[in-house]
Amino acid sequence: MTINLLILLVIILAIALFLVIKQLLALKQVISQQAITVATAEQRMAEQQLKHVEELDSAVAKARKKSLDAQRNFVRGQVGEHFTPFMPDFPYNPTACQFLGKPIDYVIFQNVSECVEGLVGISEVQIILADVKTGNSRLTKSQEVIKKAIANGQVYFREFRLKEADNNFRIIVNS
Repeated sequence: MTINLLILLVIILAIALFLVIKQLLALKQVISQQAITVATAEQRMAEQQLKHVEELDSAVAKARKKSLDAQRNFVRGQVGEHFTPFMPDFPYNPTACQFLGKPIDYVIFQNVSECVEGLVGISEVQIILADVKTGNSRLTKSQEVIKKAIANGQVYFREFRLKEADNNFRIIVNS
């Protein structure tokens, strides 16, 4: 009976060992699948990070290029503003142009010198407010207001006289 009991015990132990090994193998398979899932997720994250870095680099490069282009256009505009009167197809005498810069670029006193010299009549004299634009730039709101005021005839000449009184100056406005 002891041998039969021993054999039965060995068989029970073998079955238990088999079941434990089977569970361990199942656990190993689950762990392997989870490791594959984690590795796949890590790879996707790395790919997304790489894509994000590439998109960020591209956006920075585009922003840098846009900024440089804007700076170049600004500098071209600034230089162009100053040299416009000297361009061959400019319709006014460059010596008649006075650069202001803001809020408009030029006041052009067309034929004023010629009128003073008696070469043309007063009807030939023009006072022109002009602004130089490049590309798609538009008039500023201030420039639009100035343009409307001129169109409405709201442009005047004022003479200011400084009068000294008690070691101080006073301004006298003559129309």
